[in-house]
Amino acid sequence: MEIITLLLIFFIIYFLQSNIYKKYALKRLDYTCKFSKEEAVQGEDIELIEVIKNDKFLPLPWFKTELVTSKWLLFADSDSVTTDKTRFVPSFFTLKPHYKVTRTWKVKCLKRGVFKIKNVIAVTSDLLAVTSFSKGFEINSEITVLPKTFDLRKYFFSPKNISGDIVVKRGIIEDPFYVSGVREYTERDSLNKINWLATARQNEIMVRNNDSTTQQTVTVILNMQSSEFEKGISGHQKEMEFAIRVCASVFDDTLESGMPFRFMANTSMEKNGEDIVTGCFWGEEHVLQCKRLLSQLELYSTCYFSDYLSQVYASISASDIIIVTAYLNEDIFDFAIQKQADGINVKIIVVTGVDYDKVPTECEVYSLYDDVDLSSEETYQ
Repeated sequence: MEIITLLLIFFIIYFLQSNIYKKYALKRLDYTCKFSKEEAVQGEDIELIEVIKNDKFLPLPWFKTELVTSKWLLFADSDSVTTDKTRFVPSFFTLKPHYKVTRTWKVKCLKRGVFKIKNVIAVTSDLLAVTSFSKGFEINSEITVLPKTFDLRKYFFSPKNISGDIVVKRGIIEDPFYVSGVREYTERDSLNKINWLATARQNEIMVRNNDSTTQQTVTVILNMQSSEFEKGISGHQKEMEFAIRVCASVFDDTLESGMPFRFMANTSMEKNGEDIVTGCFWGEEHVLQCKRLLSQLELYSTCYFSDYLSQVYASISASDIIIVTAYLNEDIFDFAIQKQADGINVKIIVVTGVDYDKVPTECEVYSLYDDVDLSSEETYQ
């Protein structure tokens, strides 16, 4: 009889507390979640701050939230689970009556992009952890991760003959306000760089070294095709991610050289949209806006790069063109040779290996393949 009475009391208490928790567990419960900053750089460590406030007398002995975000945000000291593109981060709390908990996650931004946390599911239970209750919170927290840049100057070299051969580092974009002298003409030089006075004096064609005018501008063209016959989604995503980092580094280089630039690419911000082309400006704000644009790029091409170069040929009137690509072909060489015949300096940066025996002497080609380990994850972080 006593056992029956105890069981009866137990079930009464169980159903009573179960009904109370069912009705009030998720009442007067506030949850916020936000990043410590709105913008970061690839590889940077930031914080994600969770704040939960239980503004009632009812305690919550077991409370769980699950953050759903990009796998490219790495949470330190978490038992997160990742799928192809998503990371699930569980978080557990014990909430006393009228109690607020703040939890700060250390987060590493592994990759450029725009990452969001739209919703968070919160789950709690009754005192006996038998019945669970859930509620969704709308968060809409967002962070933009800019591509990480590097100093391009250490990858580009120019030979000079001063009592023997030495190698001197130089930037990818020449200083438009500095003349360092004259040198012998090469097939890579455009005709507008010829110094006729020095040519007459030396009795051979001489060109200005690092000479330019205040009207010089740069057009940076990114080829979003990762291989010659590819169309649509890029098949070599690591190479394309590195190509995006190269573009961001070229943007930074314009600040030192003082040259306005515009950015073009055979891709669009939305399906069936127009190919990307920015205005031609100079300054930190323009560089930042273009880096933000790079952060949003999806890895796909809208058309073959050969067709793209034909389409935009007449619209490019810059004094300098920099092409960033994962491969080379005859159409890219022809474009560069024709533009140089028009008096435009063209440089081609390749993020893969190059057979220089197949590169025309008129084309100025740089490969980063031997200087950068494309197999290393740190290359993209």
